[in-house]
Amino acid sequence: MSNIWLENENECSEPLIQINEEEDAIIISADLPCVNKEDIKVFCTEQTLEIHAKISKYNRFEKWGTLNQEITFKYFKRSINLPTKILKDEVKANFKNGILILRLPKNTLKTQIYIE
Repeated sequence: MSNIWLENENECSEPLIQINEEEDAIIISADLPCVNKEDIKVFCTEQTLEIHAKISKYNRFEKWGTLNQEITFKYFKRSINLPTKILKDEVKANFKNGILILRLPKNTLKTQIYIE
């Protein structure tokens, strides 16, 4: 899977996610604040999902103590191992108000084995 935009892994943060498993699908919600729809890339296989997103307004965090530390996050990246195989060509995605919702249909297709 590709690391688009990712110039420095230290500038990445993991988005908060919620995974709900239904009878016929897995629903994943990812919190992507300060991200534009066109700056989101989602990659999947039958058993994994990877979310990459470029943050439009950088988030800076400072920690004060004996040492002055500062970090700026410019990207979100999250890899997820799925609990079951999915039909990757039928995944649906929706992005609204900073929340990415993915519906991943489960691969429940069965093949009958004939006995000789």
